Amino acid sequence: MKSCFPFVSAVMAILFLSCAGGAGSMTFNNLKYPVALTSSLDIDGKRYDSNNLAPGQKVVIEKQLWSLVYTAWDLNSESDLSDTLNQTIDMHRGVAMRNVRITAAPCGIAYAMPLTWIWFFPSCTQVTIEGEVVQQP
Repeated sequence: MKSCFPFVSAVMAILFLSCAGGAGSMTFNNLKYPVALTSSLDIDGKRYDSNNLAPGQKVVIEKQLWSLVYTAWDLNSESDLSDTLNQTIDMHRGVAMRNVRITAAPCGIAYAMPLTWIWFFPSCTQVTIEGEVVQQP
């Protein structure tokens, strides 16, 4: 009887070494407005905290980042999301964005387990940017 150890070892290696999830990089180099991770803002040289500003309008921006070869080949290159944030703030007639939260999670395609074992299968990450657009203080 032949040993099935090499086959089982190969299958286990594939299961444990397969990788699903996208890669990418984002920048915010050309923002026209103040953007803060906290509730405090510095607008035109004046500091405003949560007590000085009315509640802002909540916004959600989503972006998908794609890659190949187990995240080694970034298909999006570097994404500058400044224009997206500037347009969002303009659309809500705001002067700044506060309480910004950036999260990343695998797209649904990342859970197609047998396909993720294939090295050239595209992988994806869903990036979500949430925050409050603030009007003039």
